[in-house]
Amino acid sequence: MRRWTLYKRGRIYYVQFFNPETQKYLSARSTKAEDKSEAILIVARWLNEGIPDTRGGRTRSPHTTFTLDAALGLIRSEPFDEQDAARILEALRLRGFIEKAIIKNTASAELVETFLNRFWDYEISPYVETKRAHGQSIGRSHCQESAHRVERYWIPFFLGRRLDEIRKSDLRAFSLYLAKPERALAPATRNQIMVAGTTALKWAYTNEIISSDSTEGLATFSGKAKKRGILELEEAQRLFAFEWKDERSRVGNLLAATTGLRAGEVLALRLEDIGEVVIDIQHSWNPIDGLKTPKSGEARRVPVLPTIRTELLALAAKNPHGSDGKSFVFYSADAKHPMDTKLLSMPLKEALQALSLEGIQEEDVNARAEAMATLEERNIVFHSWRHFFSAHMADKLDAKKVRTVTGHKTASVFEGYADHELEGDIAAVGRAAADAFGQILIFKKEA
Repeated sequence: MRRWTLYKRGRIYYVQFFNPETQKYLSARSTKAEDKSEAILIVARWLNEGIPDTRGGRTRSPHTTFTLDAALGLIRSEPFDEQDAARILEALRLRGFIEKAIIKNTASAELVETFLNRFWDYEISPYVETKRAHGQSIGRSHCQESAHRVERYWIPFFLGRRLDEIRKSDLRAFSLYLAKPERALAPATRNQIMVAGTTALKWAYTNEIISSDSTEGLATFSGKAKKRGILELEEAQRLFAFEWKDERSRVGNLLAATTGLRAGEVLALRLEDIGEVVIDIQHSWNPIDGLKTPKSGEARRVPVLPTIRTELLALAAKNPHGSDGKSFVFYSADAKHPMDTKLLSMPLKEALQALSLEGIQEEDVNARAEAMATLEERNIVFHSWRHFFSAHMADKLDAKKVRTVTGHKTASVFEGYADHELEGDIAAVGRAAADAFGQILIFKKEA
C-alpha cells in the first residue's frame, strides 16, 4: 500500500496519507499547489517535518498524526462502555483540557433537583439509611426542614443542572444570591440553607458519585443572630403569679424555667420519668418524629424542685387518658400525643404582655404601645427559659461548691432534698436551683 496518494480537485492537488495503524487513509489535505511536481515536494517535506492538520496551521509528526487518528477512530466507532469513556475524560481533565464532564446515564449525570429531593426523603434517602445503619441519630423533622430549604432555594437556582456540573464558583454565586437584601435572610438562616445542599454534595463526593468536592473551603455567613432576652427573677415571679388560661402551660413554663429543659423535652415528659428528686430526660418530642432521643443524643437526669414535682404529679393525675407510667404529663386530647408546643409558647407570650402592661391604664395608648415595642425588642420566647436557667445558675456553679440552703424562703423549698442523696453534679445543680429559683415559687405557698 502506498504511503500516500495524490489527486487533483479542480486546479489544486490534494494528498491522503495512509495510516498503518488503522489501515485506512486520512482525510485529504490541500497542498495548495497546481503543479504536480511541486505538490510531490510538499508531501515529501510534510513526511519529514510534520503533517499539518486538516484545517492548516500547526503540524504533527507522522507518528503522532497516525496515532491521534487511530484514537479518534476508536472513540467514534469501536464498542466501549461508560467506564472507558470516564477514563478518556479523566485523561483530558488531567491534561487540563476540560474541568468536568458528565457521562450519560451515570449517577453523576442525575439532575440536581432529583438528587436533592431523594437525598432528604427520609423513607428512601441513602444518606439516612447510612446514618441509621451506623447507629447515628437523624430525625424526620430534620429531613423535612432540609427538604423545604432545597425546594425553596436550591432547586429554583440549579434547575436543570447535572450533579457533576456544579462547581465551587456556582456555590459562591448561590451564596451571593442568598445574601441579597431583598431575601431578608438572617446569617444563621443562610447557613442552614447552604448546609441543606452542601451536605448532599459532600456526601455525593465521598461516595464517589461526583468527581470533585465543590463544597471544600466554601465560606459561611457571619453575623449576630437576634439575641433572646432573659427575665429577671423578680419578673419571673410576677409572671407566674398571673392567672394562666391553661394549667399545663403554666407548669410547662415553670418546669423549663427551673430546669432549662427544651420545649420538646418538656412535652415528652411521661409519668415514669418523674423520680423523687430528679427527672429522667429520656426523650424529646416533635410532631413529625414523635418520641426520639434528646438533642444531645443521650438521656440525662436533672434535679426537680419538690414544689415543681408536686405540680407535675398533680397535672399528670388530671390526664383524662389515665395515669400509667407511659402517659404524658402534658397531655392532649389524643392519648398518643402530648399537647401542642404552641400551648407552651403562646400563653407565655400572653403572660409577658400582661406583665409589660401591668399598671398602665388602657387609655394611655402611647405608653402601652411603647411597652409592647420594648417587649418585642427584648425577644423573650420559650427557649429563653434555657438561657434564664443558665444565666442565674452560672455564678452558683462556677464556684465548684455545693451551696448550702440559706436560712430563708428558699430553704423551705429545698427541704425535700434532705432525706435523699444525689450524685456529685446533680446534687450541686439541685441545691443551686433551689437557691436561685425558690423565690419564684413562693407565691404558690402564699396563695
